[in-house]
Amino acid sequence: MSLKIAAILFTEDAGSRLYTGLKKEAAERVGIGYELHEFSLKDGVEQIVETIHSLNQNGDITGIIIQKPTGACWRKFQISSSKSLTRGRPAFGWQTPNFQNWWRNLTNKIKLEKDVDGLHPENTKILPATVRAILTIIQYSLSNITLNNKKILILNRSDILGKPLYSELKNKNLDVRVWGSRELKAQNEKCKTFDIIISGTGRANLITGDMVKDGVVLIDVGEPQADIDFESVKEKASFITPVPGGVGPMTVASLLENCVDLVFNQL
Repeated sequence: MSLKIAAILFTEDAGSRLYTGLKKEAAERVGIGYELHEFSLKDGVEQIVETIHSLNQNGDITGIIIQKPTGACWRKFQISSSKSLTRGRPAFGWQTPNFQNWWRNLTNKIKLEKDVDGLHPENTKILPATVRAILTIIQYSLSNITLNNKKILILNRSDILGKPLYSELKNKNLDVRVWGSRELKAQNEKCKTFDIIISGTGRANLITGDMVKDGVVLIDVGEPQADIDFESVKEKASFITPVPGGVGPMTVASLLENCVDLVFNQL
């Protein structure tokens, strides 16, 4: 059976364009088809949903992914578009544009059997590729570290990173916390008590050397820029993933693994 991923891309988001290109190249190297469906953030939800429904019914497509734009990029285009009123309503269907509503209104239309990136809120079988990538890094790169007595901090609260990663680590009975950047600022000194910090806020140089303990493990999921100030932490960290070239390539590989798993789960 041939495998083929359909990716929905919002062209205004530079990071999405970059990652989509990398995923397409990697997929085609291993014989997995990868087709793009490009939209503007100014396009109506109905138009995008129509494409998702069409892909759901297409027997040649084995996986569907929606490349998530950053909230800042989305707001830049959606808020300006919402000012174009039609019969007293914003063009995108909400009186006040809401990024999470917009995103969930797309992801919950993906057929579960084709949800290759674990985006659908009811998907319990496939992990988001970034979460799978981080777990792989922890499992193999940190295999010499016993996690049972380690304190883990996740700096991300999103549905496709922080929340599922927290659940996976908590299910292993590990000591794990989830903070946002505001909590980090309020509890700066407490940050030094964590043995492993996984950060995915997109805030450049959010984590600096004076905030972490000696021997800390740092997994940087920041994009398009690093969350962790590499130069100031490199003498203290026992392990650190770079940006670019760290979690990103592992996420691409994890997406392709998800694609294979989806098909075999249905056989």
